[in-house]
Amino acid sequence: MATKKKDAWTKEEEAVFAAFGIGAGEVGLRRFISGQRKINGRLYAAIELILDSLPKEHSKTSTLDFKKLATAEKINDGVPGPPPGCDKTGLPGSG
Repeated sequence: MATKKKDAWTKEEEAVFAAFGIGAGEVGLRRFISGQRKINGRLYAAIELILDSLPKEHSKTSTLDFKKLATAEKINDGVPGPPPGCDKTGLPGSG
């Protein structure tokens, strides 16, 4: 299996960098943008699962899809990541 070099960017990433005017020499900014896009994708996936777990119509027998909620929680737990990733220090409920 081929491994991706640390700063080898995909065509999609190159298009994003071009759209923001980020040059090839701005490696730190490119890494930041790439990481943020991954975080955003995980958050989007988790939010979609949460919304999908809710009943489509309210009734006395409506129930949540707890399997989807558990999957959303697993995805969300992976968002912070180790430093220098996200830092939830100072956020309400973070301990």
